[in-house]
Amino acid sequence: LLRTDPQLEPAVACLSAVDGSVLWRRSIGQALVEPLEGFVELGHQLLSVCDNRVYCSTDLGVIAALDAGTGIVRWAVTYPSTPLTVLSRSEEASNGLLPPVCSDGRLFVKPNDSAELMAIDAASGTPLWRQRFPSRVVHLLGASGSDLIVSGDQLWAVDVDTGGIRWRFGSDDPAGFGDGRGAIAADRVFWTTHDDLYVIDRRTGRAVRRYPLRELLGISGGHIIISQDRLIIAGRDHITAFGLSPVTGTDGE
Repeated sequence: LLRTDPQLEPAVACLSAVDGSVLWRRSIGQALVEPLEGFVELGHQLLSVCDNRVYCSTDLGVIAALDAGTGIVRWAVTYPSTPLTVLSRSEEASNGLLPPVCSDGRLFVKPNDSAELMAIDAASGTPLWRQRFPSRVVHLLGASGSDLIVSGDQLWAVDVDTGGIRWRFGSDDPAGFGDGRGAIAADRVFWTTHDDLYVIDRRTGRAVRRYPLRELLGISGGHIIISQDRLIIAGRDHITAFGLSPVTGTDGE
């Protein structure tokens, strides 16, 4: 939730799945930033639930952990925030869907109002490390093994223990920037640019297959979902499903 008057005040609410009644509602502070003044803000701050806690990244300088049953704030972490303008907070192209990723007792968060990816102890809220990227980050694809896979203009694998960048894949040319949210399946990362679908070895960052979407099918990249033996790409004007074959060898697809 977001209250806008007299100043921005993010909050989280829990509703009954049976009748929609409010079980609890908890404010996570107030942000001294530019008020909306007649604008309607469109946001999509997705929550993450793990081990009976709700984790919220507000994009307003604070990350909080709440008890899922009561809404009590267990901890809150502040960070240097670069406030977004009224319009940019509602601009889809400028902001990613970046819910916190919880894995093995750690919380990984990349707020839209910060250039840094942060790792936080999920139980205590103790900051563990921070990593800055040279270009736009709009998706945390998930933690797999010792890596956190991060995407945006390019694709990165980040060491979950240290925050060090293990590998980087992609182009510095805007024509080859990432387009949509990728997906992880076993030791493969599936990721698209505007024209191509790439299958990337998660351990090495090496592309093991390139599928020219634009050239062969006349479609662009987009968000990827993998379900059973199907890979689905949801683009701007299409939904396309591909059949997946089992891996037959070290580099087979």
